[in-house]
Amino acid sequence: MTWSLFRWVWRLESPLHVGMPPAGSLDRCRLYLPARNLWAALTAELARRKMGEAPENLDKYQEIGRELQRSFRFSYLYPSEQYDGEWKAWLPCFEKGKSLCWRKEANFEIIPHSAFRGRLLDARPGTAIDPGTVSAAEKSLHETEVINPWWRGSQGKTEPVALKGYLFCKNQSIYSDLCRVNLLYMGGDIRYGLGKLVRVEMEKAERFFEYNVQLDLDDPRVFTGVVLAHTKANANNDLICGALERLGGWDMGTPIPMADTPFWIPGSRLVSDKWHEIREDGTWGTLL
Repeated sequence: MTWSLFRWVWRLESPLHVGMPPAGSLDRCRLYLPARNLWAALTAELARRKMGEAPENLDKYQEIGRELQRSFRFSYLYPSEQYDGEWKAWLPCFEKGKSLCWRKEANFEIIPHSAFRGRLLDARPGTAIDPGTVSAAEKSLHETEVINPWWRGSQGKTEPVALKGYLFCKNQSIYSDLCRVNLLYMGGDIRYGLGKLVRVEMEKAERFFEYNVQLDLDDPRVFTGVVLAHTKANANNDLICGALERLGGWDMGTPIPMADTPFWIPGSRLVSDKWHEIREDGTWGTLL
C-alpha cells in the first residue's frame, strides 16, 4: 500500500524537557523530539479518548500503540522558527572541521552546536523535599534543561519555538482520529506544566524537508546524506562521520534493555547520499 506524506508543526506553549543521560547534577535535554516520544504521547491521547482511564482498559493502550506503528511512521521533530509565514526547521549536521552544527532548512546558514543551545535551552533549578524537616533534602539540588517556548534572538527579538516533522500514513480511518488531536503533552515533568504542544499546521507534502522520498514500499524511504533520526550502526561505519549513542527506554512500564548495537545520532553524515528506511520505532536503517 502506498504511503501518504504529511508535514506537521507543533508550537511550544510551555518549556519542554526531552531527557537524555545526565551530566552530574544537570538533567540534560535533547534539542529535538524523537519519534518514539511522539508515538507514546499520541498512543496515550488516543487511548484515553477511546477507552477512558479505567484500570480494566489499560491493556488497550498497547493495542492502539501497535496499530499506530503499523499504520504510521513518525519522523523526529526539529526546532523551527517562522520566516515570512512559513515554519523553517533547524536540522543537525556534522560539518568538516566544526563537529556538530545546526543548519536552517533550505538555507546555508549554519550555527555551532554550543551557540544553538544558547538560543534554545534554559535550565530550571529543583530539589527534593525531606518530609522530616520539610526542607531541601541533602544533596538533591539539581537543574533540568528545557527547550524554551521562545527563541533568544541576537538583536533582542523573541520568536515562538515550534517543532516540525513529517507523518507517513497508510490508514485513512486512523488518520482522521489523529487529525482531531490538536493538543499534546510530551516529555518529562508534564504534571508540573512542562511539555504542552499545540498543532498549528498539518498539510500534504511531497518531500521530507528538502529530501526525496519513496512511498510505494513496505517501509517509506528518504534519500539523504545526513541521517535525521537515530540510525543503527552497521557495515557503513567507515563511510559515516558523526557520534554514536546507545538507546534504551520503557514500554508499558517494562524497561527496555540497551540495544546491543549503538546508533548514529541525528546529524551524522555519510560520504554520499543513501536511501534510509523509516522503521516502526522511528529509527532509520541505511540501505547500502
